[in-house]
Amino acid sequence: MPRVRSRSPTRAASRASPGDSPSTLTFPSDHCDKLEIAGLLHDLGKLRVPDQILDKPGRLDENERLTMKCHSFETQQILRNIKGFEEIGAWAAHHHEEPGGGGYPFGLDAAQLPLEARILRVADIFQAMLQHRPYRPGLGREGVREFMLGLRDQGRIDARIGAVLLAHLDEMIALALLDDGGSGAPRGHVARAGVASPQADARVQS
Repeated sequence: MPRVRSRSPTRAASRASPGDSPSTLTFPSDHCDKLEIAGLLHDLGKLRVPDQILDKPGRLDENERLTMKCHSFETQQILRNIKGFEEIGAWAAHHHEEPGGGGYPFGLDAAQLPLEARILRVADIFQAMLQHRPYRPGLGREGVREFMLGLRDQGRIDARIGAVLLAHLDEMIALALLDDGGSGAPRGHVARAGVASPQADARVQS
């Protein structure tokens, strides 16, 4: 199976190879295309979240957190009825689900999450933590590395996918910043996703 050209952190994390190893995953190239689309659309549901919540510089209150958490479900609702997007919509909607079942919106665990959704989660968190947000600065190389290791150790991301990301860390950082025009700045509401950094504030996953 040919190696798929890496054009984004999501695609690069799912690069195809002749077989699995600690630094690669076997992944059909056509699924890479669909996964990249899911990565572009995963926060579509935030179009239904008020701007004052998306742009709030401080901590979200309980009602605001609940509203923010609805965005994954809203993404699925938007995409589910588009012919050919059945898998894409499901992968996109599951990017805040955790292997241990502690995520949202459905509380799925590792056995219920397809590989594509688990890849999207890792890539989404990684890129989000590099980006500057209204409520925190982006992390540098070592900061994001330690953050991802912490999530792995807590069982909040797929350990094997995390290992692939960290094995190609410098390449992944370059791709993530390239997607943001090289500045690490957010690209708008639909790009705002990831896990809030405990080093920066106590905001919920957004």
